[in-house]
This record gives sequence, structure tokens and C-alpha cells, in this order.
Amino acid sequence: MDDEKLLNELIEQRRNYRNQENYEKADALRKQIENKFNIIIEDSKNGTATYITMDELNKRKKRKRAEETIKRQKQRQQQHNILDLDKLKHIPRTRAVRNRRKQQHIKSQKARFFHFSHFIKANFLNNNDYFKSINKATITLLDICGGSGNLSWELLKDNHQFAIEKKSLRCIVIDPKKINFSLHKSKIILKKCSKIINNKNNNMTHHTMTTTNKVVDGDPRYNDNNNNNNDDEKRYSASNSRNVKKCEKSNQVKEQCNYFMAKGLHPKIQKKLNSMEMKIINNYLNMNIGFQQISSLFNHQFIQSNLSIWNQADVIIGLHPDEATDDIIEMSMKHFKPFICVPCCVFPNKFPNRKLKSSGKTVRQHDELIEYIMEKAREVNLLKHTSNSNKTMVYVVKEQTIDTIPGPCNVAIYGNYYVKEKSF
Repeated sequence: MDDEKLLNELIEQRRNYRNQENYEKADALRKQIENKFNIIIEDSKNGTATYITMDELNKRKKRKRAEETIKRQKQRQQQHNILDLDKLKHIPRTRAVRNRRKQQHIKSQKARFFHFSHFIKANFLNNNDYFKSINKATITLLDICGGSGNLSWELLKDNHQFAIEKKSLRCIVIDPKKINFSLHKSKIILKKCSKIINNKNNNMTHHTMTTTNKVVDGDPRYNDNNNNNNDDEKRYSASNSRNVKKCEKSNQVKEQCNYFMAKGLHPKIQKKLNSMEMKIINNYLNMNIGFQQISSLFNHQFIQSNLSIWNQADVIIGLHPDEATDDIIEMSMKHFKPFICVPCCVFPNKFPNRKLKSSGKTVRQHDELIEYIMEKAREVNLLKHTSNSNKTMVYVVKEQTIDTIPGPCNVAIYGNYYVKEKSF
């Protein structure tokens, strides 16, 4: 009781100091009271002061923490559709639970390839008279900054079901990073090539059996009695080695411009295959499926050095191409090629020359980047050529948001040919 009286007297004394506007003495007295009685004083707006013990303060903190945990558990329940709240409280916090949001983000990023490929086929290629009028059996697509080739994989997965006047697709990935297939994809490729590999192995065994049974008398390679066998064998091996070196040099030049796709298979499957089987898989990917890669950067120098590939290309694709967005859009609009691009990163420090004509600001955000690209599209001469007397083919650049692609970077900018009837 004596302590309570003393505490109340000290609080009243402090209040008098505050009314007299002597705040230095009031603060000094407050520190003395809190250290002596182990309490915390709280001042209200009315001028009255209340005190709380440290035990009560710790209890309040525990209550707040418990309320926050319950809120988080309810949010987790709504996300994963868990019905029992009581069971949710006893779930252990494992690494999988902590990284759940990260795993969901990775799954959504993987799904963007499927949705974007579906958008390209449905809205860009099928519903267009220009691609139906092309006199080609295959439509070639340049997948710029394709990375591991996930987008081109989704495009070519159902290539036999693709119907633009019974035309097939061919994808060429342009990226310095070499493609590495996952274990699942490499197993699918091996299943498709298994029949060809088995037939090739059977033919090779039959060929070796027939050659061993034949004996040539006049050839010194098959006759052991001649004394000049060693000299002839040396000459023969030297000529073969020269031919092999020439073939290797030519293959190295081809591999620089066109990546050997079979090297991208999973290492578990590469161990089971021979060099001949790897070549069969590479030819199958290039010829039958139409899946190729050129390991280089995409810029003006690439087009000058690979004019044949650029002229063969019918559509240019870029899903989050980062630094190559300007080159894709500028070069495709310059040569009037159909393109579709989903820009993502801005890189304001690398591209300080990007400035909006309407306001003069430098481009620093995603919305400003799309405005900058559309301003460039308005400058291009959009009328390309006339195909018939009644119809004109007009090259138009548009923008459209793809709702199925996750994230804020889901605005597609595409240029394509559209048919317009002449007004008489």
C-alpha cells in the first residue's frame, strides 16, 4: 500500500511539471519511476497518465502475435482450400511450407509458355488470311532469346494437329545459351526416335555379317601372305585420317551456326547412347520435328551474317526478350515481317536514349516502354503491297493484353498483315 501511495504521488508531481511546461523535470521523474517500480507510463490526450506493468505488456505482445498467426493461417487456408481450421494449427513448418509461394511462382512462370503458344496459334496464325496465302509447306518461326526452348517445345508439341491449310511449323531458337532438355523431355524424344534407332542397328548388323563373309584375294588389306601389307596399310590409314579431319572441320563450322541439339539431352540418357544414335536424334529433331538452335546474340550483325535464315523466317517471336526487344521490333517493322513480342524488363541504365515524344521523359517503367514502342510503330509506313484488285494487304502494329499469362508483363505487341477491301 505504501508503494502505491508513493507511486500515485510521483505521478501527480509529474503531471504538475507537465502543466507548468517543465518537461525536463517531468522526463527525469518518469525515468526514475519506470526504473524503480518496473512499469511503463502511457500519457493520454486528456492529460491523464496510466501505468502498465512489464508482465501485462508481455501478455499484450503475445496476444498480438497469436492474432497475427491466426490471420496468416486463415489466408493459407483460403489459398489451398483447407476446410479444418483446427488441423491447420498443428501443421509443422517444413521447408516445403516455407517455399510454397516460391514454388507457386515457378509453376505459374512455366505455364506462361503454354498460354503464349496457344495465343500465337489461335489468334495470330490460324485467324489470318496472310499465312494461308503463303506458298510454303512449313512456316518458320524465329524464337529470339528462347533460353531453354520451352516456348518452341510447346509450339511443336502438337505440330501434326496444327492446321493452316495443312502446313507445319519449324522453330529456330536464337540464344547464346545452349538448350538443355529436362529428363522428361529427353525421354519423350528418345521414345519417338526408338523405332528409327532399332531399324538402323538391325541394318548395321546385317551389313557387318555380309562383309565379313566376303574374301577379296587381290586386295592387300585382306591377304596376309604379301610382304607389302604394312606400307599399303599405312598409306590407306593416312588417307582416311585426312578425310576424317576434313569432315571434322566442316562439322565444327556447321555446329557454330547450328547447335548440335542431341547434346542438350539429359546426361542420364546421353550415357546410354552411341555417337551414331546421337546423330539420328539430332537429324530427327532438325528434320522431322523442325526444332533447331543458333547459339548467338540477335542484333544487326546477326541479320547481316545470316541473311538466308532471316529471309526464310515468316514470324519473329520474343517472350520476355529483355535487351533484344528494340532489335526485334525495329528490324521486323523495317523488313515488314510479322512479329509478336511480350516485353518485360526496361533496363533504363543500358538504354538512356529511350525517350517519349509526348512528354520527353526517359523510359523507366513497363507502361512507358509500351508507349515508346507504339510511338515507333506510328512512324512506320504501314501500307505494304496489294495482292488482288479487290483486296489490299496492310501491315498493322497492335497491342493486346493476354490475361492467361501471369504477372504484370503480359502485354503483347504484334505486327501482322490484314486484308482490307478497297472502297470504290
